[in-house]
Amino acid sequence: MMAADRTTATSSAGGTEVLHDFAEIARTELLVIDKTTTLRDFTREVRWNQAYYRLARGL
Repeated sequence: MMAADRTTATSSAGGTEVLHDFAEIARTELLVIDKTTTLRDFTREVRWNQAYYRLARGL
């Protein structure tokens, strides 16, 4: 299993759109937990992100 540094940020100013934009600009991962998040969906999203970043490193 690959370990990664994690940083937690919360924001009520600007909402998640600002965080999405920043993550794209910074070329970093963004995982959002909100009132609609389920454990199953969150786990699936983390796994997809891990696969993407592993593949992207190889390109």
